[in-house]
Amino acid sequence: MREAFITNVLMPTDFSSCSQAAFPYACLLAGQAQAKLHLLHVIEPPTPALLPDGAFVPPMLDSQEDVAEVKAELHRWLRGEHAANLSSEADVRVGTPLIEILSFAEERSCDLIVMGTHGRTGVAHLLIGSVAENIVRKAKCPVLTVPERPSK
Repeated sequence: MREAFITNVLMPTDFSSCSQAAFPYACLLAGQAQAKLHLLHVIEPPTPALLPDGAFVPPMLDSQEDVAEVKAELHRWLRGEHAANLSSEADVRVGTPLIEILSFAEERSCDLIVMGTHGRTGVAHLLIGSVAENIVRKAKCPVLTVPERPSK
């Protein structure tokens, strides 16, 4: 008997419309492969501030209540129609999205990453960058990117 090709699918989400567009694809692929769906949200810690008087204000990490609220939203997604019958888990991490997504994918032996992309171009892309683009370049597994409005 052949070993399963895809056993773990990672779907990082920032709860944007791009992520919402990618979610049904992640669920469909995980379901067809009988794989576990990992839904991940990364909270970026705030940057430290320097006040006009030169005082340094250290960043405050999100409270446990904020993390619990995000995790509850992830579980709502997993209870929805697309993911209802899937083996799944939700996780929240604090850090840089690129680093945390890649680390998570390796730790959980993810075979596929499915994520939304804003499709920014030009100056917006240069200034903001693209987490999805960097994931595609650096991930050790295949990455499926789904535009905000997939073509029919």
